[in-house]
Amino acid sequence: MTPELRTVLEIAGVGSTLLFLALGGLVTLMYALTSPLLYGGFKLPGGSGTGRTKAAERARLEAAAEQERQRQAVAIAVAVARARAARPIPLESGVPAWRRIHRAQRLGQPTERARARL
Repeated sequence: MTPELRTVLEIAGVGSTLLFLALGGLVTLMYALTSPLLYGGFKLPGGSGTGRTKAAERARLEAAAEQERQRQAVAIAVAVARARAARPIPLESGVPAWRRIHRAQRLGQPTERARARL
C-alpha cells in the first residue's frame, strides 16, 4: 500500500467517524428536546378522579356511537344486497359484449366529462 493511499484511507476513516458521531448527536438532541421528561412529565388535566371519570364516560359514548355506525353500515349493505337480488341483471342479450362494456364505461363517467364530449 502506498503512503498516499494510506493517507487517503486515514482521512476517510476519520471523516466518516466524525460524520456518524454528528448524526448520532443530532438524533439524540432531537429525542432530548421532544422528551416529556424535560418538561416535567405527563400531567392529567383536571382533578384527581373527575378527569378519569369524564374520559371514561366519553370513551363509552364514543364506543356506543361507533357501534351504532356499524349497525347502520350493516343495514345499508343488506339493503343494497337485497335490491340487487330483487332485480336480476340480464347477462345475455342481443347486444355484443364489447358494446355492453363500452356502454357501462360511458354511463359510469362523471356528468361533467360526458357533457364536454357531447
